[in-house]
Amino acid sequence: MELSQTDLRKELSENILDINKKMEITKMILKGVNYVHQKGYLHRDLKPANILKFNNDVYKVSDFGLIKNSNNESESEILTKIQIALGTVEYMSPEAKKGEYSIQSDIYALGVIMEEMDISAIDGVDDIIRKSTNLRCKDRYQSVSEMLAALNNVIERRNQ
Repeated sequence: MELSQTDLRKELSENILDINKKMEITKMILKGVNYVHQKGYLHRDLKPANILKFNNDVYKVSDFGLIKNSNNESESEILTKIQIALGTVEYMSPEAKKGEYSIQSDIYALGVIMEEMDISAIDGVDDIIRKSTNLRCKDRYQSVSEMLAALNNVIERRNQ
């Protein structure tokens, strides 16, 4: 098992990442969460402290302690059954604070992480953050792949 060097929270607090690196990291995070969602799971505790950096400059989503099968209608988790909000409050969507989780709850957390990464100076990123952190669940991206496509469009426009 490979061990991480650090986490994104620490790197953001030390202000050691340039804007290009932050964009690259954002793309890795979105790809990781998209993979989790494609496997039918919700992370439910996305935050910079749960994004680990490894030796090869690869960032990976970690801490799957609150993961939930998004396709499972018959809840097996007692905490979910009684609608207790799980996760870190600063990254929780309004519905997650009520104990209701969906793909859009993870998308909301991703938007908050992007906001913390201070990349909104790049044209188009602010629109992604605004849409992913919309207070109305139905007005957010419907999937992380949709959010990733929007980010890729921003990157393409920036590189032209």
